Amino acid sequence: MHQMDGIGNIPKWMDAMADAHDKGLVGAIGVSNYYPDAMAVAVDSLTKRGLRLASNQMHFSLLFRRHERNGLLRMCRDQNVAFLAYMPFAWGVLAGKFSKDLPPKGFIRHLVADRKLVEKSGPLLKLMKDIAWKQKDRTVSQVALNWVIAKGAIPIAGIKTLKQAKEDFGALRWSLSQSEVAELDAASDAVGPEPLKTLWTS
Repeated sequence: MHQMDGIGNIPKWMDAMADAHDKGLVGAIGVSNYYPDAMAVAVDSLTKRGLRLASNQMHFSLLFRRHERNGLLRMCRDQNVAFLAYMPFAWGVLAGKFSKDLPPKGFIRHLVADRKLVEKSGPLLKLMKDIAWKQKDRTVSQVALNWVIAKGAIPIAGIKTLKQAKEDFGALRWSLSQSEVAELDAASDAVGPEPLKTLWTS
């Protein structure tokens, strides 16, 4: 279920998903954009059918950490629900795609909550570059993905080219240290709380 249409309707939709599972039409049941209260209802509804919630797909990155702070990430971990993180590159900001001289334009510009986000993210991006340059063949994008993985989530990386695919898969060959994760957390905090807009606000 990609998006709920009110918490009161969740049991109905989970029953429909459970029916599809019982008929062999789906192997597992997942949701997207379900905040803690909504996920709790979904889990309870599926439990009554003898099933479990397999995944919850949410917006999550170094520039959008709401679900780390509202307890959803921990809730998923505690209940063995895979947390799938979309937009781990924050519209390209965390991939080093933009700079002060090359700001986001068009559609992307309207999704950035603060027009000075790229400038404010400067220290964070510098730290990401420093971490990437410590060893050969690491990139800023890989740092962004590794941070998401270190938080216990599974990043969904937008891939358009073979080069990007190889770079993103390269993130699986190494991991951030605990001290590097802590440094990135601090640099992220310094940018400000939720400086990036999300697609859903439920």
